[in-house]
Amino acid sequence: MDSIKQWFNGTGVNPWVYSTVVFLVVLSVGFLVKKLIWGRLEKWAEKTESQWDNQLLSAISSPMSLLLVVLAFGIAGQSAPQLVREHPLMRYGVKVALILAVFWILERGISIFFRSSALPETLNATTRTLLLTIARVVISVLGLLIVLDTIGVPITPLLASLGIGSLAVALALQDTLGNFFNGFYLLVDRPIRIGDLVAIEGIEGEVQRIGWRSTRIKTGTGDAVTLPNSKVASAYLKNFDMPTTFSMFSVPIGVDYESDLEHVERVTVDVAREVLGRVQGGDKNFEPVVRFTALADSSINFNVVLQCLRYSDVSLVKHEFIKAIMARYKREGISVPYPQQVIHWDPGPNP
Repeated sequence: MDSIKQWFNGTGVNPWVYSTVVFLVVLSVGFLVKKLIWGRLEKWAEKTESQWDNQLLSAISSPMSLLLVVLAFGIAGQSAPQLVREHPLMRYGVKVALILAVFWILERGISIFFRSSALPETLNATTRTLLLTIARVVISVLGLLIVLDTIGVPITPLLASLGIGSLAVALALQDTLGNFFNGFYLLVDRPIRIGDLVAIEGIEGEVQRIGWRSTRIKTGTGDAVTLPNSKVASAYLKNFDMPTTFSMFSVPIGVDYESDLEHVERVTVDVAREVLGRVQGGDKNFEPVVRFTALADSSINFNVVLQCLRYSDVSLVKHEFIKAIMARYKREGISVPYPQQVIHWDPGPNP
């Protein structure tokens, strides 16, 4: 570059003309390289299934062009007359413009990321907008601090003030911030999802909404229960729809000691199959299981294992099974005894 500059000076070319030529050459080369790289990146993005990478390339194209213009202007400025090179606008303006261009690219990238499918689907539009706003504020503050430091403004007092102010805000909004971060954990880690049937601290129902502050659950009676996210994240939680929506349950039954257990098992399994195939919500492909469990005081106890498509179907299937099994036992002569105690009394020899 210096040799070219000396050649221009030897030919008597005006420094302004030389700076203009350098600007145009650097800008042309920069845009040519950008076009080649961008073409390869766009071809690669078209092969992927997601669309956010295409949107990202489109969003940061303009900031990248501005960055190339600023770089070309800064390089050309080094060949300008000394009065121009030492001007504060040239000394600091190019640096500030570069910083702003870089942060513009960063802001565009984060905006596309928060609006894309890269984040969990459980993040609704309100939550995405809130997170995007927070990210933009952080980027703006960081960019402002870097710009101030570049132009020579001391930022240590500002950092101290921001630290004290942030501490005061965190203490004042401790509960709100706790619910916010717990809500973010629920949306990212996804122990529960919208539409799942859950039990949280004795409350059973369907998850309707997971917000940044609270979670709403619709119970079986139709009531809407709102729980703070901090309570949901720390409570014992049972999700009936994870890892699958199938719900297995057992029905305890007891029969008389005089019963033929082989016959009891065949009849019970037959009724269970019929109920699972007939009642809505029963798993038709599940093979019912009978397991004898105890020789109790008044009966031989066993469990009948059945399975439903969802936990919400359990009560109806159990209801229909109990009706069907009692009717069938009555026809088959199988006795389900009441709790009773038989006492054998030996009066001893007559006097």
